[in-house]
Amino acid sequence: MVSLAGMKTVSVARDLMARRQFDLALDQWRSVLADNPDIVVALVGSGDCLMALKQFVSAVEVYARAQALKPEVPDLLFALGTAEVAAGLPERARDHLQQYLEHDDTNPHAHNNLAMAF
Repeated sequence: MVSLAGMKTVSVARDLMARRQFDLALDQWRSVLADNPDIVVALVGSGDCLMALKQFVSAVEVYARAQALKPEVPDLLFALGTAEVAAGLPERARDHLQQYLEHDDTNPHAHNNLAMAF
């Protein structure tokens, strides 16, 4: 559960991301995670910032934590697989993107990312 202060921090982080200030947004997400490392929205926000900052291996790590916490959310497989492609981990990316496509085979980005993993 995110505290009231944490909810404000989430709002600030989202605003910073909208303004493409990913380094500052990442600091906000990390602040939320310092209080509770299992907040999936903060893990995903961190991963999105890390991807924008081209820190792909770190993005894989946080997306993997989020996916482990919420394995029933297919979009986390897409984010994880996409980060794995960017990080140069094609075998893992193929597994995660194929699992994602079992839930939504209409996403052209997932198909494109899967092709890049081969």
